[in-house]
Amino acid sequence: MNIKSKITKTKNFITKAKIISAAIIFSSIFNFSANAADLINPLPTSYGASEIVGIEKWFNGSALKISDLKGKVVLVDFWTYSCINCLRTLPHMIELDKKYRDKGLVIIGVHAPEFDFEKNPQNVAAALRKFKIKYPVALDNDLKTWKNYHNQYWPAHYLINKEGKVVYTHFGEGAYDVMENNVRVLLGLDKQKIEEKDQQIYSRSQSPETYLGDERGERNVNEDAKNFIFPKVIPNHHWALQGNWEVAGQFIESKKAGDSLKFNFIAKKVFLVMASADGKEVRAKIFVNGKQKDLGEDAKIGMVKIKNSELYEIVNLSQGGNGIVEIKAENAGLRAYAFTFGNK
Repeated sequence: MNIKSKITKTKNFITKAKIISAAIIFSSIFNFSANAADLINPLPTSYGASEIVGIEKWFNGSALKISDLKGKVVLVDFWTYSCINCLRTLPHMIELDKKYRDKGLVIIGVHAPEFDFEKNPQNVAAALRKFKIKYPVALDNDLKTWKNYHNQYWPAHYLINKEGKVVYTHFGEGAYDVMENNVRVLLGLDKQKIEEKDQQIYSRSQSPETYLGDERGERNVNEDAKNFIFPKVIPNHHWALQGNWEVAGQFIESKKAGDSLKFNFIAKKVFLVMASADGKEVRAKIFVNGKQKDLGEDAKIGMVKIKNSELYEIVNLSQGGNGIVEIKAENAGLRAYAFTFGNK
């Protein structure tokens, strides 16, 4: 080989090396993975997933660490069992677990309680049985993992690739097709268009989630803080009490039979988080616009029986609209925490 040929080959080698080096640098700057281009709505910059820490109890298996799961695709789901938005996402999490667990997907449910009763391991275990959740669930009672992820939402989903980096996030309901397609891409499965399903339909006028206790209570229209009497008018999205209610930090509690709560809502469905003060069954009659009709799944007989601390569906209109729901306690000891609403 002559000197000119050697020089030419050396230049070509150097040029290729520069191109490869530039590609590596470019890739590291923007954190591109081999399959990032195939993801739907990936994060602009992936980042190392935080650890699962400070867990009081694990359900459905032993403790897991993100650092031990490299080589797996991991989906971290922050939820709590009395959150209606979380409950609507659970069937989709369960379906993903059934379809892809054997293909390398690990779903970790991080149960991050909003109310004190959700910290009770027995209550959480009952919820797992009720909703037939088989994947591992961590009880994050002190919200240490929640804080470790800088999370702010129920529900929240963090999708982690095989290298241990968060590459896609989604907060709230919906985008189930995007999540499943991204799971398939990260698992190296054939691309497949998964159609959106069971998307929650929201209305801008729908009543917002409303808390009733002192800590976060809002939109109450009672004029007196102790001697509760229904006002003549309750505006849309507002509520009022009548009777001898006790107002605590996270909840309100009926002190005698006949204590009533009204909410002027705009929605199709109305849900109310309720509990019994002493664990014994308490009952409440439900009225919609003064009549016992258009009642929800948990109030079909005109009355809801409350023993477990959970979310109860009390109204289900034929179509979304405006109405006043009244909850009239049949006993002392009925605790009400928060209203949530739905249009599907």
